[in-house]
Amino acid sequence: FTPSDAYDWFTARGVELKTEQDGRMFPITDNSQTIIDTITHAAIKAGVEVKTKSKIQSVEWIDSDSNPDCGNFAINVASRSATTTKEESTEYFDAVILATGSFPIGHEIARSLGHKVIKPVPSLFTFDTKELVREGGTFYGLAGLSVQTARLTLTVTEEMKPAGDSEKQPTHINDETASKPKNKKRKKKASTITQEGPLLITHHGISGPATLRLSAFAAREFHAVKYNCEVKLHFFPKFEEQ
Repeated sequence: FTPSDAYDWFTARGVELKTEQDGRMFPITDNSQTIIDTITHAAIKAGVEVKTKSKIQSVEWIDSDSNPDCGNFAINVASRSATTTKEESTEYFDAVILATGSFPIGHEIARSLGHKVIKPVPSLFTFDTKELVREGGTFYGLAGLSVQTARLTLTVTEEMKPAGDSEKQPTHINDETASKPKNKKRKKKASTITQEGPLLITHHGISGPATLRLSAFAAREFHAVKYNCEVKLHFFPKFEEQ
């Protein structure tokens, strides 16, 4: 289900969408309730049954050949209502979608079904630069200032790279020397992760789409150095190109 599929799905159901300059899309109402209502109405129309006060205890894969009348997944559910005590039951389904976010039970279920779960790290966060915002700092008195197009660049150091894989770079990192012939006498330039877009200076540091995207694409690099590193900020990258 691609982004184009999502666009077609929502517009077919009467949701008018708009595209921001940085490529993000929102309903023209600028209200998330528009998306919630559309999905809820579509689910009701399709006959989806929503169960509340129910907790998934476990999900088990079963051999459909030995029990052809059931689905391939047996889901053990514990439910409770205001008038009844806790009840446990098993329901069978042909397919299961895990949408538990960072909730541990989702990872446990995935592992029980044979999946390898890579430990998640925080993402989509703002940058804390209090030393620059306080009196005497570069951003002092600028809280609330927004820039339409700024550039943020993180230089990837050796300690940010995965252990035992210092040469292999993640696909989203721009290696400035990848196309150049190897030269042992020349020091290889550092790789960088760069994002451009709207940026906002806050009372605690910087935020905005460019900041959030860099925190997403460099989430593991930031985590590797415990979020203590330098990020270069260019307020006017378009003027640099000219």
